[in-house]
Amino acid sequence: MAKVAIGSNAIFTGPQKGLTTIKDRCYAYSGVVNISGGSSADTECLNFTTGKYYILMKLNWLSDNVGNQDKYVDMTFNGISIYKGKYDDLPSKGESAQLTMIIPPLTQVIFLWGCGTGNNVTVVMAGKVYS
Repeated sequence: MAKVAIGSNAIFTGPQKGLTTIKDRCYAYSGVVNISGGSSADTECLNFTTGKYYILMKLNWLSDNVGNQDKYVDMTFNGISIYKGKYDDLPSKGESAQLTMIIPPLTQVIFLWGCGTGNNVTVVMAGKVYS
């Protein structure tokens, strides 16, 4: 469930998989997530459920791996894959990939990441809430 914070209780306490909502804005920071390696997007970076509102969001992810390593992304809404990709070298180290989309009301969002030989990834989401 989305955490509602207003005023002094909106202090950042660290990265998490959840969504924080402040008035008509929201954000989620995964922090640095260690990926063990594999051939699919199987490590959870974000996992939250929206409330009775929709979100126009921008999602960025940044990986620290380099070279010809496969990278896998899978984003699901209520268990259904709505964005899935395999990249051979993009985004490269230091490059961020970006995705803009609308998240419907009462939707569980899960962002999964994978990498052929393992690495670290950071996922950042920021958006506007519409009731």
